[in-house]
Amino acid sequence: RRTWQRQYRQRLSKVASWIFAGIFLGIAMSEQMALTMEGVVARVGMFSIINSVVGVLSMSAIYEFSQSRRNIMHELESQVGSPFLYQTLLVFAESLLCSLLFSVIFILFVPLSPDVGSRIAFIFLIFLATLACSMLAVALASMFSHNMAVNVYSGCLVFMFVVAVSKSATDPTKDIPDANKFFSVVSHFSFLRPVLEAQLENELVGLGKITVNFAAMEVEKISGKKAFDQLGFSRIFTGNIFIILAWIVLLWNVGALGLRRYIQPTKRAARSG
Repeated sequence: RRTWQRQYRQRLSKVASWIFAGIFLGIAMSEQMALTMEGVVARVGMFSIINSVVGVLSMSAIYEFSQSRRNIMHELESQVGSPFLYQTLLVFAESLLCSLLFSVIFILFVPLSPDVGSRIAFIFLIFLATLACSMLAVALASMFSHNMAVNVYSGCLVFMFVVAVSKSATDPTKDIPDANKFFSVVSHFSFLRPVLEAQLENELVGLGKITVNFAAMEVEKISGKKAFDQLGFSRIFTGNIFIILAWIVLLWNVGALGLRRYIQPTKRAARSG
């Protein structure tokens, strides 16, 4: 009973942290959605911050999985059911609940694209980002000790944050600077890159006219699709979805292999047997 109560409090506090994050982030971003090129750049930063927050909040999956790893390994050794699959389904359910609450609350504060389909796609992308980060946390927790998993996960987040910042600093009215070409290459190793691209394409392509200002004067109006193209991202929404799903499947397999590695008999044990 004490274990159940402790797990209940942990999950309740986790859900509360996602709700508070949606409220505070929504309030902070509510005034940055102008239909100008400055507003376009603000959207890049906004989605980058959202994905960063999702990554930080998903770190708790390391602690949760580390607590359950001993029981999971014991059941694997005893060939009792599919404990890792059960744990994966639990992570899936928690990711769905937390991302749904976060996204809906965020939309209440921030005037995103008014199209219902775009808003549903936004919620779905937040869910995929949450699930990918959680799968990364589970994979690391299955392979390393708790402290080591936290350190490696933090390093991965720093890498993905730096990639996001390099993209957020891009001026859509100019060519991509040479200094950013390096990040354009290494960013393909970040599963948050396709998330960011899909979020921006979903938000911008359906918008109306974007005002381009120069020296406080209106120069021209361009479509949201053209504004997205000037950011230098790829317009492959469906392709990015499949890339994110591929990352999730890969990380799930890494986690499963990590647990299997721990229960394999050592060479010495095999010889003595």
